[in-house]
Amino acid sequence: MLKTFDARPRGNAVRFVSAVAATAFGVLLWSASPASAVVVVRPTLVQTIDTSKFNPYSSDPSGITYRPLPDRLVISDSEVNETGLYRGFNLFTATRSGSGFGSGTTLAYSGEPTGLGRNPSNGTLYISDDDKDKVFVVLAGPDHVHGTSDDTVTAFSTAAFGSGDPEDVAYDPASGHLFIGDGSGLEIYDVNPVNGVFGDGNDVVTHFDLARYGLRDCEGLGIDPSRNTLLAVDEKTKAIYELDKSGALLRILSLSAIPTTHQAVADVTITPTSDPTDNGSAMDYWIVDRHVDNNATSPPPIDGLLYEMR
Repeated sequence: MLKTFDARPRGNAVRFVSAVAATAFGVLLWSASPASAVVVVRPTLVQTIDTSKFNPYSSDPSGITYRPLPDRLVISDSEVNETGLYRGFNLFTATRSGSGFGSGTTLAYSGEPTGLGRNPSNGTLYISDDDKDKVFVVLAGPDHVHGTSDDTVTAFSTAAFGSGDPEDVAYDPASGHLFIGDGSGLEIYDVNPVNGVFGDGNDVVTHFDLARYGLRDCEGLGIDPSRNTLLAVDEKTKAIYELDKSGALLRILSLSAIPTTHQAVADVTITPTSDPTDNGSAMDYWIVDRHVDNNATSPPPIDGLLYEMR
């Protein structure tokens, strides 16, 4: 039986007021209470990758995760099949230098793969679908490639615990939990499988609110394993909100260094940098941008982007 309860903190939320000070890391905003001080960090843009140059193209990349072996980014595209742009793939594999290709499809079970998470210990891929209000649990078959016919696919409902817009999902290796970002609900759900199996009726679900911090649309969700934190991507405020796993806001990562207009930033993952001279512990933020939605103009634009930020 599914168990759920609200884990949001009680009392006053962080209130940003006019007091501002410069710090070595960015801008410090604080409320009347020094304990609620929040640093705003401004990452620099390292490179912009045009996913329309993938083979075939990804027009609206919406989810991203990373496979350390064989050192590849995995990207989902939730819109490419909707306006005649589909060429057989809505899952893509890319290198950190910018080349990419179609590697699989989820259309057999999901036409709306909005977000991706991955269990690094066994390679299981988690795919959120905000049309079906489900998370699909995908184990690759003998070909070790997700989105092919030998995959084993199961699913569980997010609507069962109140999430009606599961934009993204992130697997937390430290706890074995799944975190689900609800875009319109502005909530993060923490799904504890208890016995290691998601969706078997034994899960315990808690959740906390994001709107109190000024988020307007949580499109993406990532994990920073080195800081043991969650990264909530908000396309409306063009920022990533870093929180601890109980929902406390730690800092804000401004995406103001991205020069493109019509941003629709959708997801983030932490990955080694693209600089071959960096050691393996040097990490950057990799952020997908759907840009102009396929349904916004005719003919539909092919203008997806991927940013590396440091």
